Amino acid sequence: MTLEELVQISYDYNESELKKNKSEIGVLDDLALEHAVSLARKYNANETVVRIAMNFMDSKLPEASKEGVPKEHIGRSLTVTKEYLDKVVDLSDEDRENILNCVAEHHGALKYSSMESEICANADCYKFLSPRGIMAYASILARRHNDLDSEWSKLEAKMDEKYKILSMEEVREELEPTYLMFKDVLEHAREI
Repeated sequence: MTLEELVQISYDYNESELKKNKSEIGVLDDLALEHAVSLARKYNANETVVRIAMNFMDSKLPEASKEGVPKEHIGRSLTVTKEYLDKVVDLSDEDRENILNCVAEHHGALKYSSMESEICANADCYKFLSPRGIMAYASILARRHNDLDSEWSKLEAKMDEKYKILSMEEVREELEPTYLMFKDVLEHAREI
């Protein structure tokens, strides 16, 4: 397969993992991918690398979450990414390393290994810091019918986690007002 073909194959793989594990987070993945592509174009980054990394980086999250070990998803996603990259005939060592670093660093890094890696990490923040992302995630949590305070805590924890990752000034400027507003809403909701 070619690197260009892997863009669609990686997207389809992620979709199959969501379906197999009955996960509802696909809408969040699409939201992050949309912003990643936009940022890649704006910063003249390698869009193909960004698309592939975005498709693979959380591909194993539904499986790991189902098994109660969500933090293992990065290692598992890296394993799958390597397996697919080994099948690409036109892959440079530089692109291979870049894709793997994007997957490995998508939860933040002290120093990102590339612009593509920083784009992937920041775009992933839209899942839990944009109005659409927060509302979609809150809707997913609400359908679980668990304790409301517990679900609010999960939402707030994801928001806090992603807020700490923001490193691109324009992304921070866009998402920070929403983060602060929803933090305030959650605080007031607990008081009532």
